[in-house]
Amino acid sequence: MVGTLAPLRIDYQRLKTHMTEPRVNQDLTLAGVRRVDHFLSFFVFAEAAFTEFVRDVPPTTDDRTVIDFTAPRFSGSGFGLGQYTASVSTRDGKSFGVAGERQAYYLSRRRSVVPYLVNLGDETPEAVEKRIADSTRLPLGLRPLTEAEWRAMRADGAHR
Repeated sequence: MVGTLAPLRIDYQRLKTHMTEPRVNQDLTLAGVRRVDHFLSFFVFAEAAFTEFVRDVPPTTDDRTVIDFTAPRFSGSGFGLGQYTASVSTRDGKSFGVAGERQAYYLSRRRSVVPYLVNLGDETPEAVEKRIADSTRLPLGLRPLTEAEWRAMRADGAHR
């Protein structure tokens, strides 16, 4: 999640360059992110949608850190079931898919990130928009890593 008090502006060319830096690229590869347009495909809330989303929510502050305790419940973690909450059902066939419900909620509010992009270089906004839209369908292709695998990848900079 990214927030700013100034109007959001994302320098497309600068982001693209930054994502090729070895350490940044390594982390993005570990997260399953392939390129700048794939990264930007994760953008969900434009300003108006986010304003509506947090309309009646008191801010999180140093002395009111409720997000520390409520994020797992609302992100669909299922307190231990992790990514499986989208597919788990009770014995009577009722869905236990909190993650699926939250995902549907967020995706129904998805807006384009393109209006927030600056410095597209020689590209048209329409071309960038199409690549980002196409990237929303790319699977992350992640598999769980053991801690030893993760540490080894971080230590030697290897990519999978």
